[in-house]
Amino acid sequence: MKKLLLICMSVLFVSCKQQEQKEDKFQSLTNELNEISKKGIIHGFSVAIANEEKIVYEKGFGFSDITNKKVYSSNTLQKVGSVSKMFIGLSLLKAQELGKLNLDDPINQYLDFDVTNPNFPEEKITIRQLANHTSSIADTDFYDENTYVLKEDNGFNGIDIMKEVFKPSNTHTSMSDFLKKILLKESQSYSEKVFTNEKPGTKFNYTNVGAALAAYVLERATGETFPNFTKKYIFDPLKMTSSGWSYETVDTTKTSNLYYGNTEVPVYRLQAYPDGGLYTSSHDLGLLLNELIKGQFGKGELLKKENYLQLFGSTDFIASVDQFKKENPALSVHYDEGLFMGKTEAGNFGHTGGDFGLISLFFFNAHNKQGRVLIVNTHVEPSNEELLNTLWSIWDKLDGYKLD
Repeated sequence: MKKLLLICMSVLFVSCKQQEQKEDKFQSLTNELNEISKKGIIHGFSVAIANEEKIVYEKGFGFSDITNKKVYSSNTLQKVGSVSKMFIGLSLLKAQELGKLNLDDPINQYLDFDVTNPNFPEEKITIRQLANHTSSIADTDFYDENTYVLKEDNGFNGIDIMKEVFKPSNTHTSMSDFLKKILLKESQSYSEKVFTNEKPGTKFNYTNVGAALAAYVLERATGETFPNFTKKYIFDPLKMTSSGWSYETVDTTKTSNLYYGNTEVPVYRLQAYPDGGLYTSSHDLGLLLNELIKGQFGKGELLKKENYLQLFGSTDFIASVDQFKKENPALSVHYDEGLFMGKTEAGNFGHTGGDFGLISLFFFNAHNKQGRVLIVNTHVEPSNEELLNTLWSIWDKLDGYKLD
């Protein structure tokens, strides 16, 4: 009996010691991130680390409102840019499971207007081609110049570049009408450059227009709006209770201001909102991270195993030095194998996001089944070396904390 008691006490001691080490490890991470935050180069950010079991760490740093010193937390909401596109891929696969569409269906089977590359009039563009960016559809000047619309016409706070980026609030229109302005040949806004000279399905060309069109195809195929579909089949099952597709549908007391330097960016909408307009938090994205890690290894709850395989594409990876840590992720991630899902050569799966006043990173590693999320409320210019170095420093700190 004494021997058994001794063994039990030893196990308990080791377990407590491991827990203390883990807590010490994350306290050290918090301290390091606090030091970065105190420099004020990035006004506010939040992070999450997850594995296939749960979110193991989440925390916010800095301020969501620098004037009123409102703290940025792991539940603070903001737009996350193109990380939003992952929800299009998940939604398309869920719709396929429900028998509403097939990824290899021609998009014109569902659309209420014709979308055909005039350079290849006999070739049918498919849903899958939209999802892996091989549809031969390209972003146009009209898209770039008109997709950002002010929620309220309350000025630009002295930043001239905002005048070029944002359109007045009365130019806001539905996603379907915006897409028709870009893709309908009869439209005054139509440009032949919306279609490339490559045959559909043959060449990768990252396109926001194609992403929004995929979301619209989903609406036509399911008879549900994209926000309703994602809430029913993704947000609610994962308990992503704070996430939403517009300023009006989230708790605005939790939203962060976005900043260009020290200047607040006015609240803006995206005409093609599924390609980058999701409001969410590092906590909610941590829940998604946990699900995707499980999904890649056959334990996901949102989709069947075979559909998760389609989401990620080839899960082969090179066991080599991870260049993802050495390079700008926006340049080292490939988006041509999965369905709105990126991949690096060393086995990181996820997506980057960047827009006016924000940047976000969402990736997990297939080697160690560990993922990380970073959301930032400060505009990042490629020429701002100090800010970029700060961003990658935070990202590397997260990567440095391997889970046992």
